[in-house]
Amino acid sequence: PQQHPIYNPINAARIKQELRAQGDAYLREHGEAVLSPRERAVALNNIELNPEAFMVQSELEFVGPYDQWLVGKSLRDLLNHPRVCIYIGETGQFLKAECFRWVGGRDASMGGGGGANPTLRWPNGDIIKQSEMIADLGFRSVVIYTHMSKPETTFVEDALQQSIHGRGLPRRLHRVVGAGSNGYEKRFGSEDPCKGQVHKVFVTYSYTLLDHIASGAVKVMS
Repeated sequence: PQQHPIYNPINAARIKQELRAQGDAYLREHGEAVLSPRERAVALNNIELNPEAFMVQSELEFVGPYDQWLVGKSLRDLLNHPRVCIYIGETGQFLKAECFRWVGGRDASMGGGGGANPTLRWPNGDIIKQSEMIADLGFRSVVIYTHMSKPETTFVEDALQQSIHGRGLPRRLHRVVGAGSNGYEKRFGSEDPCKGQVHKVFVTYSYTLLDHIASGAVKVMS
């Protein structure tokens, strides 16, 4: 997969940077505020270290059973959990519709499995459905950051992916940094990009996936 341009890390990072710059420029031209590099760094630090990020269950957009372990913990605590396997993504859609799209495992009632090149499959090669990710593999998903501007959310997505990328599969479940949604240019000229829509960064994670892999119940796709 690394030979394909979508999964080439250098190419993916370059494209993402170029498209974020386009998004920034478009928003400035249309009178929208854009965070400076320093402001983005401060926002990222606050997202990672806030010990109250998961305190109020009713304020969280969550898929799967609520995670009591997160109460009083920061995102960095979750990322550093010794058993967690985690995917970090960005979307402008409802969390339930997107949080398992990376594994190609949305149920048929939610529109099928998409075109993902999943990092996990069942041993027989079958796609893992969203319901199976939750019930059988212990996955949950929660939104950790929202912003009306897509360049801001994709910056956070990329930075967090980069921070855990060196762990390798399956501790991090993305293939390469910056290969997610980068379609700012598709909306230029037809409607204002990134406006009127909440963009979200989410984490989808499991504390028990390593056990399932060790038992042969799940296959990691390199």
